Amino acid sequence: MQTKFKDISKAEWLAKVEKDLKGKPLSSLDFEVAGKTFSPFHHREDLVKAPTQIRSSPGWKIGVQISEQDIEDANKVALEALAGGAESLWFSFYRPKTNEQKDRLLQGIYTDIVDIVIDEEETEKGRGSVVYDLLAASKQPAQAPTFFTVPSHDFGHTLAYNRAVRLCWQLIANALGQTTPCHITSFIPKLNGNDTNLNKISGTVAAVASVCGGVDTLFIAASEGPATAFSRRIARNIQHLLREESHLGRVADPAAGSYYLEALTDHLAREIWAELQRISSVSA
Repeated sequence: MQTKFKDISKAEWLAKVEKDLKGKPLSSLDFEVAGKTFSPFHHREDLVKAPTQIRSSPGWKIGVQISEQDIEDANKVALEALAGGAESLWFSFYRPKTNEQKDRLLQGIYTDIVDIVIDEEETEKGRGSVVYDLLAASKQPAQAPTFFTVPSHDFGHTLAYNRAVRLCWQLIANALGQTTPCHITSFIPKLNGNDTNLNKISGTVAAVASVCGGVDTLFIAASEGPATAFSRRIARNIQHLLREESHLGRVADPAAGSYYLEALTDHLAREIWAELQRISSVSA
C-alpha cells in the first residue's frame, strides 16, 4: 500500500525553517559558486519550468595520460595501462611524429578497440578552450565533437560545468536541426601540487564529480611526479573502484532533478552561451 504524503507549501516550509534557525535569517546560510549566490532552501514552487533534459549515457571510458618522451618507454607504459584496465590512451608528446615512430609507439596495441589520442603540439585543453571548441563544432554540426574540460576544486561546480557544456552543445545541435551527440573528455591534474596524499583525495572527489557530470572519458594524473608504475596504478584504480564498487556508471545524468545542480548548470550554461555570442560577434 502506497502512502501519499501531504503537499506542503513553500510558506509552510519557510515557517518551519525560520523556527529552527531561531531568529537567524535564512540568507545567512547562502553560499556563492561561480559568482552566483545560492540558497540552501529550494521548493518546487521555485521552478519556473522543468529543467531541460540533458542527453547523456551511463558509463565512461578509463583513460591514461602518457607523457614519456622515449618511444619505447611510452609503449611500455601504454601496454602496462591496458593490462591494468585502461580503455583510452593519451600520448602527450608535444612534438611531431613520423609514421614509423607512431607504428613503434602503438606496437602491440589493438587500435580498433582502444581510443588513441596523440598530441603532436602543445595545446591548452580545458575550460579556456571549450567556448572556441563549441563555436568550431557549430560549423560542422553533423560531426560528433569532443570537448575537453578540467575540474575545479569545487565538487558542484565541476559536476555542473560538464553538464553545462553538454547542454550548450545540445542546444546548438537542436537549433541546427541535428541530434549529433558530443563527447566530453576530462583531465584531472594534480590539484594540490606535490602533496601526494591530498592529490589522491582531491583526484577521487573530482573524479566522482566528473562522472556524475556525464564525462565520456576520464583521465586522472598520477598523484606524484614523475609518475611511477605504482602511482599510475593508483590513478587507474580510483576509476575502477568508482565503476565496480560504487557503480557510478549505471545511471545516466544522476544529477538530474537536483534543484541546486540544475540551477548551477543553467547559470554556467548561460555564462558559456554569453561568451559564445561575444566571440561570434567579434569574429563575424
